[in-house]
Parts: sequence; C-alpha cells; structure tokens
Amino acid sequence: MPILYNFPDCVRNPKLSLARKTYDPELLPGAITMPRDNGDDDDDRDRDKEEDEAERESFKKRKRRRPTNEDKQMAMFCHLGGLLGIILPLILWITQKEKSSFIDEHGKEALNFGITMMIGHFLGIFTCGILNTILLPLAIVFGVMGGLAANRGEDYQYPICIRFIK
Repeated sequence: MPILYNFPDCVRNPKLSLARKTYDPELLPGAITMPRDNGDDDDDRDRDKEEDEAERESFKKRKRRRPTNEDKQMAMFCHLGGLLGIILPLILWITQKEKSSFIDEHGKEALNFGITMMIGHFLGIFTCGILNTILLPLAIVFGVMGGLAANRGEDYQYPICIRFIK
C-alpha cells in the first residue's frame, strides 16, 4: 500500500515534512504509512549517508569563514612580530589559533619562517656573516609582505620556508 498524501493538508500543516513527502506518524496522529521494504539487505543508503557526511566535513574544513578585522590584525602581528624574533609569533599563534583558522594558518606560516630564518642565521655564523647579510633583508621584505597579505585577508606562503609545523 503506498503512502497516502493529502496535499492541501500538507500545505496547511507545518508539522508535515515536505522535503521527504511523507507524513511523520509521531507528529501527525492518524497518518497512514507503510514501511518500505524492498527486500535488499545491503546498506547502500547508509554508506551514501556516511560518504555525504564525510564530504560535508571535509568541505567545512576547506571552507573557512571570512576573517574579521581582529583576525586580520592578529595574523598581521604574527608576521610582523617575526621581524623581532620567534617569541611574539609563537605566543600569538598559541593563544589565538582556536579562535580562527585564518590566524592558525598565518601563525603557522610565520612560525615556520621564523624557525627557518633562525637556522639560516645560525649557519651564517660559519660563513663569516655573508649568509646573514643576505637573509636579513629577505626576512624583512617577506615579513612585511606577509603582514600586508594578512591585513588584506589573503593567504600568504613564504617563498623560502621549511614547513616544520603543519
């Protein structure tokens, strides 16, 4: 026996689910429905639902909300704080990463660049400071470029950076 539909009732009754086009017996007493048993025991529908949920979760992770002005400023301070050392970007990233994925990504990028520059400056000692004279202007230019990109709400990746923190 098919499910009985009464279209005028479903328009007048807000408890009726139009998306499924079925009556919900708990919400509408007296509605006549028959169970749908098509005889197959496979769980294709369950697997499809699980795949849809997994796809939605991965989409939510990929899609992030637009950064607020405060998020942009904190991300900018992560990059510009890298000019003073690694401590300021580290503190900002640790305290603000749960607040926004935008700050999380920019904080990780600024930290990775700071660690890379520390390693480069340490190696510069062995090159009599030649490497340091090359790295210092690069660090300033790339740090300012990262800060400006963060302030505009854009993603930024340093061109010379080892990604220690993923």
